[in-house]
Amino acid sequence: MAPSEHPPIARLRKLRAVELRVPTLTESADFYAEVWGLEVVDRDQDTAWLRGTGDEHHVLGLTRAPRNGLGKLSFAVATREEIDEAARRLLARGITPVAGPGPLDQIGGGYGVRFTDPEGRLIELSALVEAVAPRPQDDAVPVGVTHTVLNTVDIDAAVAFYTSVLGLRVSDWSEHQMAFLRCNSDHHCVAFNQAAWTSLNHVAYEMRSIDHFMRGLGRLRHHGVGPHWAPAATGRATTPSPTSRTPPGWSASTPPRSPRSSRTGGSPRSGSAFPTSPTCGAPPVRPPRRSAATWPAPPTPARSPPPRGGHHRGGRRVTTTLPQATAVAAGHRPVRDVAVVGWGAIGRVVGTALAEGALPGARLTRVVDNRPLHGAPAPQADLAEALAHCDLVVEAAGQGFVRDLGTTVLTSGTDLLIASTGALTDPELAREIAEAGPGRVYYTGGAVGGLDLLQAVRGLGDLTRVRLTTAKLPATLHQPWMDAGLTERLRTATGPVEVMRGTARDVPARFPRSTNVAATVALAVGDPDRVEVRVLADPGATLTRHVVEAEGPHGHYRFEVNHAPDAANPATSQVVPHAVLRSLAALTGRGGQIL
Repeated sequence: MAPSEHPPIARLRKLRAVELRVPTLTESADFYAEVWGLEVVDRDQDTAWLRGTGDEHHVLGLTRAPRNGLGKLSFAVATREEIDEAARRLLARGITPVAGPGPLDQIGGGYGVRFTDPEGRLIELSALVEAVAPRPQDDAVPVGVTHTVLNTVDIDAAVAFYTSVLGLRVSDWSEHQMAFLRCNSDHHCVAFNQAAWTSLNHVAYEMRSIDHFMRGLGRLRHHGVGPHWAPAATGRATTPSPTSRTPPGWSASTPPRSPRSSRTGGSPRSGSAFPTSPTCGAPPVRPPRRSAATWPAPPTPARSPPPRGGHHRGGRRVTTTLPQATAVAAGHRPVRDVAVVGWGAIGRVVGTALAEGALPGARLTRVVDNRPLHGAPAPQADLAEALAHCDLVVEAAGQGFVRDLGTTVLTSGTDLLIASTGALTDPELAREIAEAGPGRVYYTGGAVGGLDLLQAVRGLGDLTRVRLTTAKLPATLHQPWMDAGLTERLRTATGPVEVMRGTARDVPARFPRSTNVAATVALAVGDPDRVEVRVLADPGATLTRHVVEAEGPHGHYRFEVNHAPDAANPATSQVVPHAVLRSLAALTGRGGQIL
């Protein structure tokens, strides 16, 4: 079997750490600790390990060596079993691991496997690495490593290996000069630059915000590291990019973190101020296109055209290096690869719109449903296959999927947009979903409005009372738990009948397909027990009605919406899939959104 016919060896979650080989260990470690802002976790005569403000044990390793060089790239994998399977798949491809699979003999421990890529770079896949408590983020210091750019003599062979073997996906190309590859929803974790010889171009670190980024530049100046300004292409714009001279001969980079809801952005065109010393690599050379000689390429990955519109992350992407720091404005968002779970009234509308190109920033890659589908606009797959081909899952399958598989999606490193918010009234599940990762969870507003205002009002203090009244056709509210008397009242009702009165914690569990609105209001308010809910069965409710009333010392609020029910599923409102599409538009950086 040819290597291109094998599946990728593992699902990489993120770039965890980078090791650099340096001839001046003390000077380099002091720079990264005192000037750059990392914290030394451990240090001996020949090695230093440094962490950022995140929970990774270390994000940078420095090892004493006769000359500068790249020690290794470490990628996170979720489980020990995945490491063992990665080792088996490497051997099936004829790649013999350098070490492992087994316990890692290093600070922070872990379980991993190491091997080399065709140009001799050492790659480590690791799981179960010791975590540390996040540091306070008030100081302007990096959160962690976000990406690295590698100079290569054969960009086609490099991309073929990292997509076929490591399972990275191409986010973007800059003609035939640079290729940007991702393993999660960030624009890239690795980029390749066509150059005269193999070398490290730069390593990028992430800052928490633009404010942290600017204060970090101030700290560099305070230590006498003055920026040198050079042009840096970002997206299709050219912006000034500060570069500063630091210890002997490296390039690294530091972008500020954007909010969780806008993490996908990146710098599709980074790479200003390439180092010129032989230890760092020469200025990029653009040779003719070459075939991938060492590793047969899988089907050529689609080279996405530059995304239409524009969206900058809430900050700047700083590229700094030992000895060079480059700040590059964050660029356009990549296209999100989306899997839709549930091909019913909601999923069908959302999936069809994505397949027809309604959202330029998102494309449908897989459909997941437990029934055989005919005519779906994307391949039907089980969840495991879908997670291998997407970075965002849209849940349109009901509360059971959120309960049973929501954390599975998030722990795979895939983002999750939840429509069935009623599942989150279970406090234990809500906690598990909130704490799962590295994927991020989002919720759509669905069939109710005013949630943005309720969330804003929470900044003034707690609301003293919140009431939701929902009225629907009796047939959409019938449940197996109802006794004969209530069932008969629903069947013979000539006017509104109160079916249930309770809180937003109680009601969605009793009406799992028709009262997600109650849970969504509770998410906005921040407490399901604070939301009083009244459910009415009304034979005259040709439009589904939701009335939200809230009050507190700072104001009184009332929202009423009346929606046409979906023809295929009257239990849900016709507007819900369009609310999901609106949420997707915000997640993909589409301009003009009210956030």
